[in-house]
Amino acid sequence: MNNKTIEQKIQRTEKEITRLEHQKKIKQHEAKQLERNRRNRRIFTRGGMLEHFMQRPLLLTDDQVYQLLQTAFNTEAVQTMEKTLISEAVRAVTQATEDTEPDAET
Repeated sequence: MNNKTIEQKIQRTEKEITRLEHQKKIKQHEAKQLERNRRNRRIFTRGGMLEHFMQRPLLLTDDQVYQLLQTAFNTEAVQTMEKTLISEAVRAVTQATEDTEPDAET
């Protein structure tokens, strides 16, 4: 009778493991979907910003827009500005991380 109880516990534990593995897969899928949604929103937002500054965006092909961006980003002023903005963003993230980390001395 003791063996039967142990076997039942093993079966229940195995079912629980299967259930938890299934939940893990669901959560991983949800995380991927959330990241995909964030990426899509970023792409749509930035594409909208680009079209805002273009005179007649619907008349240009993807290759022409690419050439336009390539030329625009190839200027020294834009490259300098981009580096500055990236540095500021990195500093802000670093500062935010340091502010949220618990003190090592306490």
